[in-house]
Amino acid sequence: MKMNYTYITILLLLASCQEENPTIAPPPPFEEIEIFDQQWSSVMDSAKEIVNLNNGVFYKDWYIYSGDLNFAPTLMAFNKETGNKDWEYVHSGIADSEIDYSILVGNIYIARTNKVIFAIDLDTRLPIWEFDFRAELNFSPGPVWLEQGLIYLRGSQNLNTDQMTSDILKFDPNTGFLDIFYSADSGSIGLSPHVSYTSKNTGREMFILKVYPNAGQSPPTTTQNIRAVDAETKQVIWETKDFTQFYASDVGRPAIIYNEDIVITGGDWSMYGFDIQTGEQLWKTSMPGYTQWGIWTKTNHLLKDDRLYVNEGGHQLHCLNPLDGSFIWQNLEDAPNCSDNMLYYEKEDYLVYTSWGLGSVMIVDALTGELVHQERSEDSTYNNDPVYDPETDMFFTSTYKNAVGFKINRPE
Repeated sequence: MKMNYTYITILLLLASCQEENPTIAPPPPFEEIEIFDQQWSSVMDSAKEIVNLNNGVFYKDWYIYSGDLNFAPTLMAFNKETGNKDWEYVHSGIADSEIDYSILVGNIYIARTNKVIFAIDLDTRLPIWEFDFRAELNFSPGPVWLEQGLIYLRGSQNLNTDQMTSDILKFDPNTGFLDIFYSADSGSIGLSPHVSYTSKNTGREMFILKVYPNAGQSPPTTTQNIRAVDAETKQVIWETKDFTQFYASDVGRPAIIYNEDIVITGGDWSMYGFDIQTGEQLWKTSMPGYTQWGIWTKTNHLLKDDRLYVNEGGHQLHCLNPLDGSFIWQNLEDAPNCSDNMLYYEKEDYLVYTSWGLGSVMIVDALTGELVHQERSEDSTYNNDPVYDPETDMFFTSTYKNAVGFKINRPE
């Protein structure tokens, strides 16, 4: 019996020696996730860089960007899927007057140069209307904005003369110039864009804007006010009195209305909140590290739910509680000289914006303020706002050389 066990054991050992070792599958190759996932990049002009700070727009199948400085107003349409330039429009009737501001209203592209404001039907690529504000009104233009379906243009008539006035012009996007919407009183030479509001207490329609009584003076001596105006009579309902003592700023954008109760704006190096019914100042929040100069010069403030995102023109990006102005988080280095509009990416709760100071597209966690990614082009710099297409989940922007389409992936 013992020998049988030994014999069986020997056979098992021999069989095991003849069996091949099992093959171990190699691990799959590691694929690093590209946070900034570039889908295409297209040269805008083979002969030169396109130097223009007007932001692009997205319409149907195209990312549309305007042309170079000192050229006739030009639109270049890049296919959102391929990046190919599908078409180009040149307004041959205007020379040496590039597009400075543009707004998209449905299929109508509104463009403002330093000479005229005009509209183009993007479906037919045909002009709809044009208004020569210099010839008609001796008008020096400022920003263009959309409010309640109408287009507004801020600026001055008879600039630097005794007859100078500060005015807001009103346009129907379908037909053109309507009238002068609002003129400042003789003591005021600066106006911001306005925002409309209907009082929840009285039903009274009003609009709110910032007024700069001494905008022509040097920055240390300038001040600013908030003014609420009856929309029908144009009578002042209430007005603050020089809530900044010097260094007026934030002139290029409207105030923000939060929760139908609070008017919020930047001024000097601080953010301010005012009671929308009375104009009483509710809170003031000063940005750290600034004591002697105005800083709200470029980027629009972004309100998302109960969070207010502000960039003061330098490196700092802040998230505030709009109810009381308290800080939710602060990022003190990742937002130098942001372009006009920060974009809120709902899918990932990211802020996506372009930093002139870094020449980069920046991606920041909107809930924590942490930098997720900085993307800089190898041969040029990013210089204008990204725009977003929810259908393809793609972003579009440009450097001075290339139009670019990209996606954003959350890092593992």
